[in-house]
This record gives sequence, C-alpha cells and structure tokens, in this order.
Amino acid sequence: MEINSNLKKIRLSWMSKVLKRGKWIVTMNEKPLGKLKTFPVREGVVKHNSMLMYIYASILMFLTYTTTIITINKTNKKLSGEYIQLRKFQDKVPSLQVKFNKDEEKKLKRSGRLIVKWKIGWVYAPDQLEKWLEGMEEQGHNLYRVSDSGAVFYFMKGESRRVSYCADFKHRADRSYFNIHREAGWEIVFISSSLFQKWVVWSLITWKVKNDHNYIVIDLIN
Repeated sequence: MEINSNLKKIRLSWMSKVLKRGKWIVTMNEKPLGKLKTFPVREGVVKHNSMLMYIYASILMFLTYTTTIITINKTNKKLSGEYIQLRKFQDKVPSLQVKFNKDEEKKLKRSGRLIVKWKIGWVYAPDQLEKWLEGMEEQGHNLYRVSDSGAVFYFMKGESRRVSYCADFKHRADRSYFNIHREAGWEIVFISSSLFQKWVVWSLITWKVKNDHNYIVIDLIN
C-alpha cells in the first residue's frame, strides 16, 4: 500500500510491525479480525497495477502491429517482384501475331473481321473454357489476344483450325518454369495482372507437311 495521511492512525489501531521499502509498506496484524476498526487503503496498489497492465498491453500491441506491417511489406515486395518478372518474360517473347492499336481494332470490328467475346469467371470452370475456345477455332475464329483482365477474348476471322487448349494448375512458378517453356518453343500470349492469382497463357505452333496446329496452354500460378 502507498503511504497516506491515515498511516499513523492505522498503525496505532492494529499494526504491530511495519516494513518500509521506498513507497511500499508491509504491515502485520496480530489481533483478531473482529477487533479491527481501521483498514489500510489499497487504491494506490490498484492504480499501480493498472498502469503496469496498460504499459505492457501497449508494448505488446506495438510489437504486434510492427511485426504485421513488416510482414505485409515483405510479402508485397515479393509479390511485386514476381509480377515484374512475369512481365519481363512477356516482353522478351515475340508476339504470336501482329498487334493492332485501338483505332485499327475498331475498324476491324466494324468490318466484322475482329470478334470480341466476354468470358467472365472462366477461371472457375476452365474445362468449359477449353471446349468453348476449341469450338471457336473450329468455326474459323482464331484467337487474337486476351484483355489484361482476362475476361475479354479477341478473335480474328480466319480459317478453321484444330487448336488444343489445356488448363494446368501450378502451385508456384519461378524463372526455370518460363525458361523451360521458352526453350521448348512456347510463347506467352497472356499474363494476368493479379498479384495473388496469375494466369499465364502459352502458345506453341508446330508445323507439319499439310497442316499446322496451334496449341495453347493456360497455366494458373498461385
């Protein structure tokens, strides 16, 4: 308990021994509890303990917050680095076809040569996307490009082709993943802009004596 103005009165009424250390006092009572008329005030002890609790809680919250911020920053840097690497690979690989600017694409759309199709949420049903794209190729609608969001598909009117599409799930992709595909002749057609789910569209053209087949694989990098 802290020293207060009633200390002398309390000591005279029931304290037999007193031990003082700084602001703290330890007392001992040798009388029966029923004969005590005055009791010490413990408000100072309660305030002291409450202050310690707030200090420790504040320190714990600060450390937790700091650790969380550091972890988030490291994760963001890692994800941003992976995304930059993906874009670098896309820039290094030549395009499958000649790309037109927006004005040229508008003219092609008006002429009917360029067909635009929306496919929202295809990542939840990749098998249906495969069948749909294969059907478009058989009808002579050749895949030209995919929008940055991955929801819009652009087709050029051409010849009927046998094109095989495959959706492949990847837990992780590093530099070797891209190098292996590039060395095998694969070409990147599309990379999603998401930092958490990265879809990569590859294209591989093989030439034969009579027919050429365009094989495209879609990989999900998580």
